[in-house]
Amino acid sequence: MTKSEPKVRSATDADAGDIARLITALGYPCSEDQMRARLAALAADAAHAAFVAEVNGKVAAMIGAFICRIFEEDAPNGRIIALNVDAGHRRLGLGRALVERAEA
Repeated sequence: MTKSEPKVRSATDADAGDIARLITALGYPCSEDQMRARLAALAADAAHAAFVAEVNGKVAAMIGAFICRIFEEDAPNGRIIALNVDAGHRRLGLGRALVERAEA
């Protein structure tokens, strides 16, 4: 049996439970309903983006990022505001793939 390639995509409302689990694992307890509301608020702001990485059809990692202006540079600057990869899926390049997607 071969493992499918990881898939990175924009987060959706249906991912709220998985993202809540990943955020809770970082030490920030969060319910699925709370994350659904947060995702809706972030989606309403074009400066914010959220992506997930799936392995075999299951969400295994997430990243949240936003674009802002800073004092140190002229160009807009991207900031990662959340990033987590499930412990059982680390060392597979998911974090790198998510960062690359957020940079794009």
